[in-house]
Amino acid sequence: MPVEGNGRALMTSLAIGIASGLGNGVYLLPAIKALKLLGNRVTLFCQTDFRTTDIWKRCVFADEVLEAPADVDGAHFFSGPYVPPAWRRRKPVEQYALSDIHECEWRSNLRMARKLGWEADPPDVSDWCRDLQRTGEYDIGITPGSKASIWLRKRYPRMREVAEHFLASGRRVALFGLGTDGLDGLPGERINTDDIAALPDQLAKCRVIIGGDTGPAHLASSLGIPVVMVYTGTSQVKAEPVGRPHRQVYLELPCRPCVSTPLWHACDDWKCQAIEPANIIEAAEELLNE
Repeated sequence: MPVEGNGRALMTSLAIGIASGLGNGVYLLPAIKALKLLGNRVTLFCQTDFRTTDIWKRCVFADEVLEAPADVDGAHFFSGPYVPPAWRRRKPVEQYALSDIHECEWRSNLRMARKLGWEADPPDVSDWCRDLQRTGEYDIGITPGSKASIWLRKRYPRMREVAEHFLASGRRVALFGLGTDGLDGLPGERINTDDIAALPDQLAKCRVIIGGDTGPAHLASSLGIPVVMVYTGTSQVKAEPVGRPHRQVYLELPCRPCVSTPLWHACDDWKCQAIEPANIIEAAEELLNE
C-alpha cells in the first residue's frame, strides 16, 4: 500500500529496464522502491554486459525479474541511460539519467517515480536485498574493479598501499573482483565471487568498503555498507553512491571529470590517479570509527 504523504498511487503495471553494468541497476533502486511504495506492480527486465539477473531476483521491490529475450507487459516502460536492446522497437520507452556528468544518475532516475506521484524524499534502499546476511567478518573490503581496456583509468593504482596500511594495523581485509579487476599483488583475503547472487552477502561481511567507481562498490553502498568511493576520471556528481554514510575521494583538476568527453581518449598522463593513499585511509578510518 502507498505510504501516506508520498502522493497518489496509480496501481498500474510497470516495466523497468536494467541495461549495461551493475552500477546502472543500483542507480535505479530508489525509483524502483518509490514506485513499489506507490502500489505499482514492478517488473525488472535485465539485459546487461555482465549477467546480474540473479542479484536482482533478490530485490524485494520487484514482483518479477526477467531477462532477454523474455517479453514484458506494462503500462509504462522506464529505463536509465541505456535502453535494453530488446526494447528498442518498443515505443514509448521513457528514458532517464541521460549520462549527464553534472547530474546525479540515481536522483535523475527518481524522476520516473515523481512522474507517477512520488512526492517524498528519496527512499532509503538498504533493505532491498532479500535474506541478506550481515556478519561484519572483515574490517575492510576492497573492490579495485573496472574491466581492463577503456575503463582501466577508473582503477586506483596505489590500492596496495591502502590494503597494507589496514593489514599492518591489525584489520582484516577482504578483496573482491574478477581476474581482470586488478587484484593481483593486493594483500588480503580474496573472496570467491563466482556465485553472483551471493555477492551482496559477501560484501556485507565487511564493515567498510573501499572501491573505485565500479559496480561492486555501488552495490555495497546500496546495501547500507559504509563506502569510500575513489574517483579518477569519472564524475563524483553523476556517480554519487545511493547509500549513507559514504565518503568521496578525488582530486580537484580542471580536466576532470573527463569521462564521456574527448579528453578521456586524448589524455596520456592520467593525473586524476595521483590521489595520496593517506586521503583514502583517513576517509575509511572515519567510517570505521563511526
